Amino acid sequence: MINCIQTIQLPELGNAVGVTLKEFKKSTMEFVSEDEAKVEKNN
Repeated sequence: MINCIQTIQLPELGNAVGVTLKEFKKSTMEFVSEDEAKVEKNN
């Protein structure tokens, strides 16, 4: 287990974190857009 952790390179880790944040931001924006559309439809 420790060997697997040690083999992860810092750039790979940074890239993975960046991709995860990008996907999270995209999902959050889509969710907010859907909620705003529902509010506008109800008004």
